Amino acid sequence: MPNKTRAPKDLGIDDFISFIRLLLLWLAGQVADPDYRAALVDGLQAKFDALEAKFLEYKQLKIHVPEKNELYTNAADALHKGLSMLKGLLPSFFDDPDIHGFFGLAKPIPTDLDELYSTGQICFDQWATVSGEPEYADVAPDFADVLVLFNDFVIKRDEYEAKFQAMQAAQNDMEDLRAEVEDQERDLFNYYRSKHPKGDDPWWTDTPWGGTGETEPEEPELPDWPGPMKKYSVIEVQPGTVQIDYSGVKEATKAVIERRLVGTDEWILVAEVPMAPEEILPFREMHVPPGMWEYRTTPYRNDEPGLPSIATVEVTEE
Repeated sequence: MPNKTRAPKDLGIDDFISFIRLLLLWLAGQVADPDYRAALVDGLQAKFDALEAKFLEYKQLKIHVPEKNELYTNAADALHKGLSMLKGLLPSFFDDPDIHGFFGLAKPIPTDLDELYSTGQICFDQWATVSGEPEYADVAPDFADVLVLFNDFVIKRDEYEAKFQAMQAAQNDMEDLRAEVEDQERDLFNYYRSKHPKGDDPWWTDTPWGGTGETEPEEPELPDWPGPMKKYSVIEVQPGTVQIDYSGVKEATKAVIERRLVGTDEWILVAEVPMAPEEILPFREMHVPPGMWEYRTTPYRNDEPGLPSIATVEVTEE
């Protein structure tokens, strides 16, 4: 429950909702007061009901996004192993020195998820053109097995992206609805201030706003755009598995997580993840190769990057 405050707009979303609930409860006890104005209270109640419903929707989606991301990551790992297996067995059946290039497997199998998708797409598009030819019969069962993995990867990718987009949309709607509730709350506050203009008037003491002499300053939970994040940490939770804990930045719509080996220049995309408008969110990457890794997490306001947070972690072999 938040302290009394005359600036609820500075509260995080959880405390803001708690404050408005408390305010509405207090207002329900003022019905008999001659200064009570039902139109103002009803307006706040209606806006708040819409905000609370959207907030609950957002919270549910936020629970499911990491779950979908884990399924997506696991499917990517399985596909990576399957394509690596295909790449390894092809020279045993074909003398053609360009057999890897024919199936789009000449380069190392990528860990970047978008590149992995493109590699799988090229591989199985090519396979579709030759799968019925007799000289490929010996490898047909292997391609069929990995095609199952590729199709599963595509399904998990689409499910994750759909859930992530739904969460972003819910977050945007929630922020719009919050702004409307803030306007309604200010209308009420300013109305009562017209009746009790002095902030140290004892009348304010029993209200959720409090008087000017008793209100404790509230520290905004989120830093202003462009950041960086207030809280950020990277740890290895078990061999080969890294957990990134990150907090939000005002106006940010997502964060991009990347990593690179210490001493190298190339950043590898790990994931795009939702921002945390009111608390710290965890993200886990599994099957990270051993080594000393730098993790960089950058907030984005749509396509505009903010200030990144960087931490180093040593990853041990699984």
